[in-house]
Amino acid sequence: MNVLLKRFDGRPSIFLAFCELQAILELLSSIATVPIIKRYVPRGQDQPVLILPGFLQIDISTINLQRFLRSIGYTVYVSELGLNRGYSDGLDLMLGRRLKEVY
Repeated sequence: MNVLLKRFDGRPSIFLAFCELQAILELLSSIATVPIIKRYVPRGQDQPVLILPGFLQIDISTINLQRFLRSIGYTVYVSELGLNRGYSDGLDLMLGRRLKEVY
């Protein structure tokens, strides 16, 4: 196993601890920039927005985007497709059904 990832006593390395710190700093910076971004993003008038999670993510991973879009006037819907494993047979049909439900 890579020395950067695990120490010999089984605890995570300092490298991984700093990675966690970076995630916290990114979250705080994204929260701090929301008021600035809101000035430049078009306001919604209850238009529906369907949010798809990124590759190997689930709907809950988009919670900050969902909150932001709701706060500026959009009606937000999530995919309800589970884990995004990329394109697979039938995905286009499932997304088509979801779009019909939303719109």
